[in-house]
Amino acid sequence: MLNYRYEIVSQIGEGRSRVFLCHDELLQSRIALKVLSGNAPEQEKKDFYNEYLLLSRFNHPLIIKAFEYGIILAANDSDTENFLIGKNDAFFSMEHFEGETLDKSLDTVDPDKLYFLIDSISSVLFYLHQSNFIYYDLKPENILLRNVENSPELKIVDFGFASHMMNKKGRNILGSLKYIAPEILNQEARNQQADLYSLGVLLYRMLFKKFPFDSEIAMEIYKAQIEGEINYPEIPISSELLKAIKKLLQKYSYNRYVNTLFLLGDLGIPLSENYRGAWDFPRVYSGRSELIKLLNTYIVDSNDCTPYKINGASNSGKSFLLDELNSKYGNSILVTSRDFRPGLPPDYQLLKLISFNEVVFNQIPIELKDEILGYLASDVHISTTEYRKLFSKISETAKFILLFDDILKFEPIVLDLISNIVPVFIVNSIKIIYTENSSSEIDTKIFANSHAIDLKPFLEAEVLEFLQKNFAHFFPQKEIYDLILKYSDLQPGSIAAFIRNLVSNNILVFDGKEGIRVNMGSPSIKLMKMSMEENHSSLFTSLNTDERKVLDYLSSIKNPVGEAQITEITGFSETAIQSVLKSLEKKNIIKMYHGGKTFEIQSRSFADYICANTEKGDQVHREIAKWMSSSKGNGGFSEIAYHLEKAGHYSECYSYYYKEIGKARELSAYNYAAGILNHLLTLPLEKSKIVRVKTDLSELYYLIGNFQLSQSFILELLEEPLAEKDRRMFMVQNGLVMIQMGSSREGIDLLESLVEQINDENKKHEIIASIADAYLYLNDFEKARGLCGNLVSCNEAGTLIKGKAFTLLGLIELYEKNNPAAAIENINCALNLYETEKMTQQISAAKINIGNLYVMLGDYESAKSNWNEALALNKSIGNLEQEANLLLNYGVLYYDLSDFEIAVDRYKRAKIIFESLGDRHALGLTLMNLAEVHYVMCNYSEVTALLTQASMIFLEMENMMEYAEVLFITGKFRYTLRDADSLRKTVLQLNEFAKMSILTESHLMKLNLLKGLLCYLENRSSDAVEILRESVRDFSGLDERDNNYNYSFACFQLVNVFLATGKYDAIGEILNEPRLREVAGKNIMISIEREYWIARLLIVSHEKSAYDKIESALEKLQGISIINLSWQVSFLSGLYFEKRGNIKKAEKYFYLTNALISEITERISGIELRELFSNHIDVKGSLDYIKAFSDRIPPDDSF
Repeated sequence: MLNYRYEIVSQIGEGRSRVFLCHDELLQSRIALKVLSGNAPEQEKKDFYNEYLLLSRFNHPLIIKAFEYGIILAANDSDTENFLIGKNDAFFSMEHFEGETLDKSLDTVDPDKLYFLIDSISSVLFYLHQSNFIYYDLKPENILLRNVENSPELKIVDFGFASHMMNKKGRNILGSLKYIAPEILNQEARNQQADLYSLGVLLYRMLFKKFPFDSEIAMEIYKAQIEGEINYPEIPISSELLKAIKKLLQKYSYNRYVNTLFLLGDLGIPLSENYRGAWDFPRVYSGRSELIKLLNTYIVDSNDCTPYKINGASNSGKSFLLDELNSKYGNSILVTSRDFRPGLPPDYQLLKLISFNEVVFNQIPIELKDEILGYLASDVHISTTEYRKLFSKISETAKFILLFDDILKFEPIVLDLISNIVPVFIVNSIKIIYTENSSSEIDTKIFANSHAIDLKPFLEAEVLEFLQKNFAHFFPQKEIYDLILKYSDLQPGSIAAFIRNLVSNNILVFDGKEGIRVNMGSPSIKLMKMSMEENHSSLFTSLNTDERKVLDYLSSIKNPVGEAQITEITGFSETAIQSVLKSLEKKNIIKMYHGGKTFEIQSRSFADYICANTEKGDQVHREIAKWMSSSKGNGGFSEIAYHLEKAGHYSECYSYYYKEIGKARELSAYNYAAGILNHLLTLPLEKSKIVRVKTDLSELYYLIGNFQLSQSFILELLEEPLAEKDRRMFMVQNGLVMIQMGSSREGIDLLESLVEQINDENKKHEIIASIADAYLYLNDFEKARGLCGNLVSCNEAGTLIKGKAFTLLGLIELYEKNNPAAAIENINCALNLYETEKMTQQISAAKINIGNLYVMLGDYESAKSNWNEALALNKSIGNLEQEANLLLNYGVLYYDLSDFEIAVDRYKRAKIIFESLGDRHALGLTLMNLAEVHYVMCNYSEVTALLTQASMIFLEMENMMEYAEVLFITGKFRYTLRDADSLRKTVLQLNEFAKMSILTESHLMKLNLLKGLLCYLENRSSDAVEILRESVRDFSGLDERDNNYNYSFACFQLVNVFLATGKYDAIGEILNEPRLREVAGKNIMISIEREYWIARLLIVSHEKSAYDKIESALEKLQGISIINLSWQVSFLSGLYFEKRGNIKKAEKYFYLTNALISEITERISGIELRELFSNHIDVKGSLDYIKAFSDRIPPDDSF
């Protein structure tokens, strides 16, 4: 079996590729599989893929249909040995047409069959030629024939040479020599009429039993085709036929027929239904070139991992755009709702669609291939964690583009699966482009952050381009163009449908004498002006009873339905159903997918019209549900439930929805399960069922983390008459929710009143651990320690509970006694328990905590070691949340170590993950951290943008605490630029928050610091000194990282005020405070700034040399990104050496100062920010001083 799907029955054809009759295990039908060796030349591979693309796009009843393209990645030994099929061979599946090639019966063609062949072949050529395609390879071997009930049927195959005229194939010689037109052999310009010459050769061969030039020597045939005269022996054929053949075989293309309509007109052959009834055209992508360029820029931009959403109406050409991208980019994977088969596990199908193809499979290592193949070959379900881990491995090693078409058509459980793995793809730089229907009211919430673009109707120039690309010169393009502008909405899909309606309404007429013309008679115009409702009504009225019955079922079933399934559900005979489907397809009412065996209604609006006008609709839904739930129906639980609901059988529908919920829980698709449960609440169910639904919703929302909704359902349930055991269970759950929602004291009281009544020991231990956690939150360390001590010494407590208890004991040591070493010891106990049980997620979390504690101890190497191990573990299990939080920790660490570029990189990676996960709160915090790094690095434009984004997030979330933190950073930033007006506004806003009691004690301290800074900018130095002294006292008593930075910042700004007012004695006192010396000893940035201020003090006070401090600061600045201190220390060095009389060194450092300030200025893109920086008193003063210095020194002393 090939790819666990195709069972080879026999080989049925061979040429450049081979064709096999196969049984498709997935569709349970026979198909033809065309296979090309993986060792074939590259051009053959391109032609093979091009053939698939064309066949999948063509929609003509006499052209063989292609369905799926792929690479053989798994094959049985018997297939390899018996059929010489190897891995990496390319294939595409086609409909199986059981017939013989025409070359087998060329010499026995009777007149009736001849005219059938002329009509049939002409209709295929017209279909191709009308849209500017050239077939290039018309010959008997590519024409399949069979008889069905004494009527001939025909299919044209092998489109490997076929090409659109605008896709230049150069002037290569294409085709089979005896059938090739002279202009192709001469390598001259060619058009559709080259195929008409081949048709002439074919007819000549059938009638005269020989070729026009009877030779087997290639060069002789070549020469004769170009120069030779054709002999026409006398045989009993009509003069019209002989004349037609002579015209087809003209040496110069312009002397041949323009198209096959005129050929049929000359022969008196009436146009068959293949021309009008089933008329269609193979669309070629056109228009929207700017959008293609935009998407191309996105695809090649390695720094942009945000998904791209293409938003548009149902007829806006979204799918066609993705088809174009899929054909344009060889590393793309297109996924549609039609790719998922009902009844098969969606996780299995999604993995196979994304991994089991040439794009991905050939990029991944052999071990991962074996892992994927093992999963696909088994029936074993894997957990959500393992599933995400699998995709994490895939996207780490394989680089591809994912295209999701019409994402809202996917089943909710599939959407849940996609939402689970999309963050993994984004983190690993996989490009994702998806389309959404703009008219839908559904919110997918899969892509937390996306670029978005709305597809607009075509411009008039794009309409013209559409017609020129899609229709040949012999089409009345101008008249059609005018009608489109007058009557169509100019959406690509609408234009295509509009032109089809022109044909079906006999407005666009095909005529064997006049060619193609537009009939502008009043009845036609009236038809065109009909509303959609009237059109649907007219079409519906024209259907016969059997057609209506089939459409009743097709319109009611969400997904495409197979021919065999329609036969079963309608009760029609196989012959009858084939006749009905063929008729509906010819009328362009239905379209066919997958192996020629699945169908759906073309127009969604017409399907809705049928549903609304179906008699006994409830009976139709009941029959569908009955059939789907049978062994043959192969329906999913949600589909069966949907139809039972529509039929009004609510009790049965409830049972099937619960089966679907069970499946969703297995896949951890909790949001999907919650959606079904909420839907069940809208149905008229018995009280006991409603109680069960609400119970499950309360548990699910707790699991998801939506504690407010969980509590709302718990409180509703507590109003019901419940058994005592059930009431106690809901009250326990309510206590746990209270703790999670911040009502810790109330939650503790409730749980403590219930815990002894719990008989389940595991549940009891979980409750005690939650109570201990709540006590720790309330800083009641003694009670928390007692409960945790009991848990770790309890033999019955499980590993998870004991591990949590040890972790809480560690946190107690940290928060109560500020003892990180003791905290590490306790968390190591938890780690040992987790490692014994191989609990990867818990091991990772423990190592992160231990790393954080090592940072507090200043042991950065031990911190990195633990974090690196945690990072590797998180990647192995695809735990993006922990990975992102760990990257935040790394960002903080590298910021503290003054490795700002690395800090930015870590924060950006965390940002990408939080964006993909939709964690807005964490994203806001990350943006604040990024803003702080860019603030230090003088990237002021970045700072403004990041703080604006963070502000919007926290305001949308109504999280005023975090918004206040953004305002504090904004205030410091504006103070640095000496922007008093903006700082004043920030202080006023925070003052309002203070009046509203929104701010915490920590926020009030920060607000006070900003007030001191504002006083300084307003030249109120004494007020500034008083407030800043207060800030120094406030922050000095707190030993947390954030407070250490605020403490040192307050110290240095106080020094700045004293320096400006000449109070030098007070400066030394501050700079030599033990607390500041201690903080500076642990942080290189604070150390540099302290040395800078000491050096400034020494220079102005003339007490002693400042050289040691300047040299130390300069040395520490080596290797650090450009910061404000870079130019400040450089300028101070220049001043020092100038005062010492060392002009050359002074000039060197003044030159460096100038360059550093210029570099910072160049980075600032906004005019306002640039002016603020340039006019900063220190910046302007330094530059003015340097200019005056340059003017003073003699030219020969220049540096």
